[in-house]
Amino acid sequence: MIQPSSPLSGVRVLDLSECLAGRWSSMLLAEQGADVVRFGVTSAGSSALDAYSDRGKRVCTTEASITAANLEALSRSADLILTDGRWVKVHGYAPSLPADSTVIRFTGETLTDEPPDDDLLHAKLGVFTDVSVIAPVLGLPPIYTALSMASAYGAVLGANAAVAALLRRRSTGQGEAISIPLAASVMAAMGSVMFRVDGQPWRYDIPPLPPAVRWLLPWVKAIGGRGGTSVHRWLRGLGRKLLPPMMRFYTCADGRKLLIFALDHRRLPIALLETLGLWDSLRSAGLQALDPYTSSRRDNVCDAALLSPKWKRRIAKALSARFREATGDHWESVLSTAGVPCAVVRTFDEWQNLAWVRHAGLVDEIEDPVLGAQRQFGTAVSVDHGDHAPRPSPREILRSLPAWKAGGVRRAIVALSSDSARLPLQGVRVLDLASMVAGPICARTLAELGADVLKLDPVNPLHGPRMTAWYGIEMSHGKRSALIDLQHERAGEILDPLFGQADVVVHNFTGAAGRRITERISRASAIECAVSAFGGPLIGPWTDRKGYDPILQAAAGVASRFGSDDEPELHAIASCVDCLTGYLGAYGVLCGLFATTEEKQSPPPRIRVSLAQAVQFIQGELQLLSKPLSASAVGAGAVGRQAFRRLYKARDAWLFLDLRVEQATAMAPLIPGLALTDVENANGTCARQLGRFFSKLRAEAAIALLQSVGVTAVRVRSLGDWHRQRSLQSADARPFSLLRLDNHPCGHPVTRVRSTWLRSVAWNLKVGSGFPKPGSDTRRILLECGIDEVIVDTAFRDGIAGESLSTKYLPS
Repeated sequence: MIQPSSPLSGVRVLDLSECLAGRWSSMLLAEQGADVVRFGVTSAGSSALDAYSDRGKRVCTTEASITAANLEALSRSADLILTDGRWVKVHGYAPSLPADSTVIRFTGETLTDEPPDDDLLHAKLGVFTDVSVIAPVLGLPPIYTALSMASAYGAVLGANAAVAALLRRRSTGQGEAISIPLAASVMAAMGSVMFRVDGQPWRYDIPPLPPAVRWLLPWVKAIGGRGGTSVHRWLRGLGRKLLPPMMRFYTCADGRKLLIFALDHRRLPIALLETLGLWDSLRSAGLQALDPYTSSRRDNVCDAALLSPKWKRRIAKALSARFREATGDHWESVLSTAGVPCAVVRTFDEWQNLAWVRHAGLVDEIEDPVLGAQRQFGTAVSVDHGDHAPRPSPREILRSLPAWKAGGVRRAIVALSSDSARLPLQGVRVLDLASMVAGPICARTLAELGADVLKLDPVNPLHGPRMTAWYGIEMSHGKRSALIDLQHERAGEILDPLFGQADVVVHNFTGAAGRRITERISRASAIECAVSAFGGPLIGPWTDRKGYDPILQAAAGVASRFGSDDEPELHAIASCVDCLTGYLGAYGVLCGLFATTEEKQSPPPRIRVSLAQAVQFIQGELQLLSKPLSASAVGAGAVGRQAFRRLYKARDAWLFLDLRVEQATAMAPLIPGLALTDVENANGTCARQLGRFFSKLRAEAAIALLQSVGVTAVRVRSLGDWHRQRSLQSADARPFSLLRLDNHPCGHPVTRVRSTWLRSVAWNLKVGSGFPKPGSDTRRILLECGIDEVIVDTAFRDGIAGESLSTKYLPS
């Protein structure tokens, strides 16, 4: 048996990629034990980013050895080959593909082009317009984000595809050609922002705005579209007040900002107010704590969306006054001890210097052979037994043509199926116990790869209908649904058969509840995937601390980068850290499945992944740049990195200019006297000249004019644009598309992103049906497990099992 601590031991990977997505994908494979040999133009790079991207690999730095003959010798016995169009463009050829090898090709928008710069994809796909929680609602200008979303998501999904192909080869004996379009990868991450439920009750809007307020939005957007910097700042301040009081940034006594996230939950709002000593007075004034599935009152603290403006103002005022009485560190410690998710807003440097971050293995010291001691991130995924987790290893610089390490997995290939369209996880059974976003995304990804996934929610969930039912529409399509009270003292009669039939169990329990679930999973000999907020490769003092995507954005520098220390901004919800964590969890599960045989092993692999690991991964490029980002690339008014890579306003739309410095002379006929001496300044003379040039032209005319001299500019699109352009929703025409379900079980038409992040000639990702009303499959699932019908009836009678959370799928 291959040890779970190195589940990909024996897998041979030839890394011929030049794009960041490919290099990071092979890095993830190397972290889990694969023998990765890298050739490339940047192989001998001496930057910190090179040292991080190539760690764990054997890197060939001799350009003379990159010949067709040498590559053919390695590729003939490679299990995986990672490449992109840039490699072919530079070297003029690509190695042949043996019948039992898989090539993973990273592309851009189509299935054959080379990966473009992240900025161009972000401009085209709605990232600049829609990652802000407030800007699209108020009609504010697009905001540049320097986070490498397309590359980070493409890297993890590419690693998922690689191990899925290895699992599929175990059954079919065949390799294949797979494309990972970065456009589809980033759209998959934007799924929670992209999906639409026509005619949904307004309580599920983000932010939830009463009809009277929404009626005013066209006028507000008009002001935002015509206003200047001061108007935009005023509107952003107004927008922050639209957020629920239990999900806001508050100023503490030392001036530090503290983000709390305690909404849409039966316990967290009360725990917050009790800890702050505010609950008794507010309850005496009429504030209620009611079942959010049955109550539609405007004074229910358990349903932040429906709180009346009066109660929102009153609660926010009380919280604001209380937080000003002590420091941010004090409140972070007190509230976290009480189980309330919160975080002081920190920069990334502050984050990685925290003692507990180092203790948890989230940062590590790596001795690079070129640069010496380097501070890098710990492993992105832990696949281990107990507390053991391997440390990342530095890159090895090779001076001559390498040979593969002894051993390999090819000898283990035995074709078990002649079905050429077989999905990689066909026959794998997954039990999804996770709430919120990251865990369900992990299980949904496994479903897209062919697994049979059962979503198991409590009979009386702590989270409200937004988190359980509304988010479930997007996070849990392709799953079945059951309601079981895991904490009931007599639940074992039905839980034991459910766990006993599972190959994988995904959950996000921590503390004592997490230990009980781990014990049950271990008895069932299933693979465990434990998703946490602040966990790391090692067990640390914050391992059991509760948190959500926005909390990690605040804690680890994203909110201060996207806004500022004084005015932090959330970089979307779910589409920054949550989804990435889910995909990393799926990668860990795939590695765990590959490390086992057809029969269950004891003890089974345990997968641990966290929001903390994901928030570091997505900021990896920025933290390792040779020089820090310019002021114009950070903050709520960010426009770009420099004058030639920047957002500009044309007469009718926003554009993103992508002009390489070496192309600067091409602009001379268009803008005589262009100040090329301050190109690095995104707000300097050169930028102002370009701004005047674009302001006189319509967008399409400007793009055509630039194309005529070989310069690239793209029109900035919003997610709303993609919803309106039905002609672009063909799965064959583009690597991403929208799927509309007119008869969704929720009772409303639903439009969501079709899962096309992996494209193979042999098979397609499974397009999941609409997530059923929670609990609608409970009885059928229990009976299918072989549980006696009398026991099932008793379970329903005693509240151990349930078939519905509320009368409606989406309570109004």
